[in-house]
Amino acid sequence: MQSLKDIFQNIWQQLRRGKNDKKHAFRFGTFVTINGTFPNPRTVVLRKVEQAKAELWLYTDLRSPKVEEVRNNKNVAWHFYNPKQQVQLRMYGTVAILHNETITNEIWQNLPDYGKSDYLTRQPPGSLKLNDSKRLLSTNNAENFCVLVTTINTIDWLQLSRDGHQRGRFERSQDGWKSDWLIP
Repeated sequence: MQSLKDIFQNIWQQLRRGKNDKKHAFRFGTFVTINGTFPNPRTVVLRKVEQAKAELWLYTDLRSPKVEEVRNNKNVAWHFYNPKQQVQLRMYGTVAILHNETITNEIWQNLPDYGKSDYLTRQPPGSLKLNDSKRLLSTNNAENFCVLVTTINTIDWLQLSRDGHQRGRFERSQDGWKSDWLIP
């Protein structure tokens, strides 16, 4: 049986692989915000992983509903599942919105034009599609591009197995990470 310390390191290693490997199960995660009193999940691309800061990054349109939802409630969750390893991650934290900052401008400049097009529509995401909706703003215009940075505070790890499921929880405090085994 793996130690909780080894599991914790493997979690972050797998997340980094998901960020870098387009075929890895953790490339796409479910990002959950709160819309009023209801959870609002959606699949997003994991863009950056910072283990030292316990951060997960995603890119989005500043006008998207998820941005308004995190402005109203910074508590969010991420969910990942790797079917080959039968590992589920539920990660909880708080979000910061990065917009019109040096780092977001650098990211924008390095995006290919096809990647920029998602943020250049005249209408915000979720709007009714109009006849002129194919018209885009200039690819130099980063006004709608932002980054959501989640600082993870709790990780719930579950390994499914016919030999017996295993579950661990990792909680961040001022003194570092505390880990415990849980009943699956």
